[in-house]
Amino acid sequence: KGDVEAMEFVQVNCGGQGPISAEWMLPKSLWLKEEEPETWSRAATVCEAQDYLNLKLTGKLCLSTCNAAARWHWDGEDAMNPFSLNSGCPTPLLERVGLGDLSEKWPKRVLPMGKVVGSLTREAARHLGLPEGVPVAQGGPDAFVGLLGLGCVRPGQLALITGSSHLHLAVSSNAATSAGI
Repeated sequence: KGDVEAMEFVQVNCGGQGPISAEWMLPKSLWLKEEEPETWSRAATVCEAQDYLNLKLTGKLCLSTCNAAARWHWDGEDAMNPFSLNSGCPTPLLERVGLGDLSEKWPKRVLPMGKVVGSLTREAARHLGLPEGVPVAQGGPDAFVGLLGLGCVRPGQLALITGSSHLHLAVSSNAATSAGI
């Protein structure tokens, strides 16, 4: 993409709340679709590295709700609605940015952090030197997992996460949403 087109895309997000980070799934997917169209058309699945690792460990493909909400613009409330046609997928946004076919490539199963994805396969167990059947739990983005590692788990607590991104993450007993996020 040219600079102008790239800036237009970066400014797009579900509710116009701010730019999309280049590390999130939509910009990465759009880059792949535009720069490597043959690879894009051959790809049956687009997923995060942790989803691929879970697949190799358990034979089961799933997406983390935390990654999906934070980086894929997935809507958990929509996903819980039995009458939803989108199952949490931001279909209008994907179509707007030229990624209408991305939803076909997403893992269909979405699990929250800490839920069991499955058990170690015989092959994975042998490779890792672990017993077959060990449960494998769903992970999440490093910053959000780091929040737990810092012991920031009670409402009113705040953590500052620094690294490739700089985040202030707060714990609340109430869900907080903003239009389009």
